[in-house]
Amino acid sequence: MNKIKGLLKLVAIFIIIKVIFFFSAEFSKNQAMSANTAPRPIPATAPIVSSAHAVVPKDGFRRYVAGYGVSVELPEKWFILAHSQVKDIADIGSKAMNSQDKSKQTPLAANSSADQKQNQAVFRVSFSDNLLTESEIQTATAAEIKEACDALNNGLNPGLEKMGTHLVRKPYCSVGKIAGKTAFIADYQRSGAYGPDPWRVLIYQIPLSAKTAMITVSYQLVSDAAKNQIEEILSSLLFE
Repeated sequence: MNKIKGLLKLVAIFIIIKVIFFFSAEFSKNQAMSANTAPRPIPATAPIVSSAHAVVPKDGFRRYVAGYGVSVELPEKWFILAHSQVKDIADIGSKAMNSQDKSKQTPLAANSSADQKQNQAVFRVSFSDNLLTESEIQTATAAEIKEACDALNNGLNPGLEKMGTHLVRKPYCSVGKIAGKTAFIADYQRSGAYGPDPWRVLIYQIPLSAKTAMITVSYQLVSDAAKNQIEEILSSLLFE
């Protein structure tokens, strides 16, 4: 029972975070209307890994430190949201979901383009207080995972519809690995906000020693380039 309750709490965070991510798309669009669409300078909250690290980024990529031992490579031409943007987005999203949870933080948020109508891929790293341990995720039963996924499905679609989009494919939830870490994974498809082409969304919930990391990626399904970039980004994740 406690495990099921934990998974359902996890689902609630998924719902809130996805609404926040949708608002981030809106915010990026508004920013692009009044600013140059060149990639934003790297914010202090997401510094490039120093030369002291042994990891050398791929050509055309930069490595960013998200915090709590998590780092990732993003394409150099991607648009990095500033800390103030992310904070405003989180505040709006929390109000939309009537959430008083102040434990979440999103130190790294990026879109493939500053122009939302041209944007084809999104990457986010968030952290929250730990809800489940790695062993609890590993031992979750199929019935418990299904119950969490059903709750996600029931809560997610109404939130998306408020933003003018909807589920195209119901969430599929599973337990798997990412960069060697155990993760609770939610995978679904939603309609596009600015066109008919659907988007795939993947959310990874990864327990760490101090926090739980939430890695969210989404991309336009018709874009092979966006899919390839997301695959490269996920393959570059490091957990120290």
